[in-house]
Amino acid sequence: MSNDHLTTDPHPEPQLITLSAGRFMMGSRGAEPQRDPDEHWHEVCVPLAFALGRYPVTFAEYDVFCRTTDRRPILDMGWGRGQRPVINVSWYDAMAYCQWLSEVTGYAYRLPSEAEWEYACRAGTTTAYSCGETINEQRAVFQPAWYQLLQRFKVTKTQPVGQYPANPWGFHDMHGNVWEWTGSAYNAHYAGQELNVLPIDADAKTARVLRGGGWINDSGWLRSAQREHKLPSYFGSHIGFRVARSLPDQL
Repeated sequence: MSNDHLTTDPHPEPQLITLSAGRFMMGSRGAEPQRDPDEHWHEVCVPLAFALGRYPVTFAEYDVFCRTTDRRPILDMGWGRGQRPVINVSWYDAMAYCQWLSEVTGYAYRLPSEAEWEYACRAGTTTAYSCGETINEQRAVFQPAWYQLLQRFKVTKTQPVGQYPANPWGFHDMHGNVWEWTGSAYNAHYAGQELNVLPIDADAKTARVLRGGGWINDSGWLRSAQREHKLPSYFGSHIGFRVARSLPDQL
């Protein structure tokens, strides 16, 4: 795996890690605690090399997009902006950011497919998390299961990206902090959609997949195989994204 640090000014690009094509086991085994029925364990081939953001997109990055395109700034819940992951973004917002970034840089930015996301998250592992079968508060932002609901909302919020250890391939915040939009349509049985990235004008009534879990969830929702799905217009204080980039020889 090679690192691709891109800092073109005045439109700084996200730090990327380039991943080779490869095969991996996607989903979860039947014995994995908190496993859901839609996590079918199956081998997947990621057919092309691609690059993926080392971190989720931050407010600092997204605010440049808003200023440049005269979009209304996204609400930060009073938690702060800067290097915190951008939140309250719909799938359409994430796709629009990718389109804008492509236009200003000349590179082909997009959302990752669901398969690409899990491939990067697992980083060669087959355990519940990229760090092993369990995860703790020293490795991710999430809700300890013993908190009462009211306490959760008082004590937990997003944290600046990169504050927790990276996975074996160098990606930060793949578990927790914010859920991340992928470009793929949701299918409960996996029927090939996990390999595809929808166009921005795809059916608005088809749910899109989110991955990674967020500050609002307990640890079970942070598992590498855990899936969430929402309509593309959905947004919330626990929703963000990271970008992927197709490589030049694929264009």
